[in-house]
Amino acid sequence: MRGSYSITDNRLRRVAAPLSFQRNTPLASVNAPAGGSIDRRRACSCGGGCPRCQSVSWRSEDAEAGAGTVDRQLGHGGLGLGFGRGTNYVFDTYQVTERDLSDPDIIARFESLSLTGLREYRTHVTDPAVADYITRLIASRPRVPCSTAEVQRTTQLAEDARTQALPYLALARRALDRLHSRWIENKADLLAGRMRLRGEVVCAFNSNFNITQADPDYGARQIWVMERLRHLERRMSTAVVYACDSESSDICASGNIDTVAYVRDHRPPIHFCVFFRDDPDQIAQQATVIHEYAHLLPGVDDAGGYAMGGFGAQVMTCATNAKFHAASDILTNTADALAGFVLHIGQTGADTVEVR
Repeated sequence: MRGSYSITDNRLRRVAAPLSFQRNTPLASVNAPAGGSIDRRRACSCGGGCPRCQSVSWRSEDAEAGAGTVDRQLGHGGLGLGFGRGTNYVFDTYQVTERDLSDPDIIARFESLSLTGLREYRTHVTDPAVADYITRLIASRPRVPCSTAEVQRTTQLAEDARTQALPYLALARRALDRLHSRWIENKADLLAGRMRLRGEVVCAFNSNFNITQADPDYGARQIWVMERLRHLERRMSTAVVYACDSESSDICASGNIDTVAYVRDHRPPIHFCVFFRDDPDQIAQQATVIHEYAHLLPGVDDAGGYAMGGFGAQVMTCATNAKFHAASDILTNTADALAGFVLHIGQTGADTVEVR
């Protein structure tokens, strides 16, 4: 996160790169500098097949003011308008460089884009000077609050995600009870390597907290996570205030990444940005909500990083050091790791713990 904040911003942010991974490919978060804690990033994880990747409608600011409509269709390969190698070609294929910023036609093209179009375009550029120019252009636009409809939609989406994800907390605690019982019953053989733990519960725990049965602290980590989940379930059982941040929000679009959600100082409200509202993936929205509610607990931060570097807590794997690279004692207090474990169990169940 660039810049410094006098508040704690637990943000969920978006990155712009496709991902290919096992099973699901969804989203993640961050801890802000200078007392800030940023949360949750997301990427276009469909590999080019989703409607959002295939076609993003760009509307000119003039059109929004009622002067007419200028819509362009944006695919992964650029706007695809078939221009030759001139100003339009450079712009439509994201090849604008700092030198091109002296071209009045290029500047006019940038100025015709809406805030959403500017942010989308910024994810494709490679020249830092161009990205900085777009960021400054975004900052210069007037700040407009969410409409009544956007406020209502944000609240509804957040509440839907909370109520859908809440039962997963009870499942996750039951899964940990089973895992801990198997560990205690077979601890000597498990530590000696004579027996092995298997099943989805084991995969969920090991991959999100970077630990295996060979670690003598395996049981202690389970107890700590159980306590975290107990408090998280209680916190999520009652809705908090949700705030709608518009696309012109400074926090929702800072630097070269886009924030999906955030909280300040571990207290409500939970702020949701336009990327949360626009995300068609309900599991990703659940990940965001679990992540942000986790930040309402004392001591839960983003020190352990974001799943797959920002591609999604809901990604499922059995491997350690795949979703996260931090140590297990850090991850037990990391919002994305807690959300990842809860979602893995929510999608696969709490009963599959075997000892062989």
